Amino acid sequence: MLTNKHHHYLIIISLFFNVFFCTPAIASQYHHTFDSLSTRHGLSQNSVNDITQDKNGYIWIGTFNGLNKYDGVRNTIFLQNSMQEAIPDNQIIDLEIAKTGRLWILSKQFIFYRDPDKSFETLVSLDTLHAKEKVRYYTKVVSTPEKLLVFHSEGVIELSFKGKVIDSYPFKGKKLNAWRIMDEVEYNNQHLLATTNGLWLLKNNGEWYQPVHWSSDLKNQVQNMVVQTPSGYLVLGYKSIQVLDKDLSLISERQYTTLGLDYIPFRAALTKDGTLWLATYKKIYQLKIGQFNNNAAELANAKVALDIGG
Repeated sequence: MLTNKHHHYLIIISLFFNVFFCTPAIASQYHHTFDSLSTRHGLSQNSVNDITQDKNGYIWIGTFNGLNKYDGVRNTIFLQNSMQEAIPDNQIIDLEIAKTGRLWILSKQFIFYRDPDKSFETLVSLDTLHAKEKVRYYTKVVSTPEKLLVFHSEGVIELSFKGKVIDSYPFKGKKLNAWRIMDEVEYNNQHLLATTNGLWLLKNNGEWYQPVHWSSDLKNQVQNMVVQTPSGYLVLGYKSIQVLDKDLSLISERQYTTLGLDYIPFRAALTKDGTLWLATYKKIYQLKIGQFNNNAAELANAKVALDIGG
């Protein structure tokens, strides 16, 4: 479980990634002074669950006590009892920006959303989604062009944009055995999922499977994040980085210790020059990625780009 100190590091690292990698036009015009954002600077709470950035450049920060919108200078807090623009629940779990620009918010009790320059709207109460089954917790909401995918402790729910349940896929009997979905990227109109029990594919018919050619390490270890590259995917696990081609075949694997990383990364960003930025709770690393020639990819040793300390 993350401590308040770790949540403070998460805020620092996430702001670094969003400011320097999500707003290239702004970054090219201004010199940024890197700083932290906490309750001392107006954040609603230091316990941050998720951070994302919308198409207008605003950084949205979901905490256990409110939703925050940060413009690089000012922070606006949205709470249940806000006088101007209230939200239905203060305990934010997950944030998702759709291609349409809509911000989807998964909280402990609701799924709600906000279109650009509009007010918050509640889609559905989570209690109505699991009336017939016991759900211990919800973890993630994923927006597709046709529907929402809502991940919870027992499975996945397909939800229409009007809040109606389309279908549900329980984890039980699917051999997934993962207690949490960590990350998701699209793969051939399917969903490539990093989970606490390996890397999985979720087909549109609800079938879960793992390609047989994946190594046992890739199948079974905790996978924190999937990064899509022009030639395939990078999978950040608990112990190593795995390089996959576009067919999801394992090309190579490097242990973090052999790359010079002292800590396990939990967030990553790939820039156009082939630099992989890896964030840990104490440092941000730069990792150069070689060309994918003849099914071989090289990962150069990491360099420390920012030492947060502590």
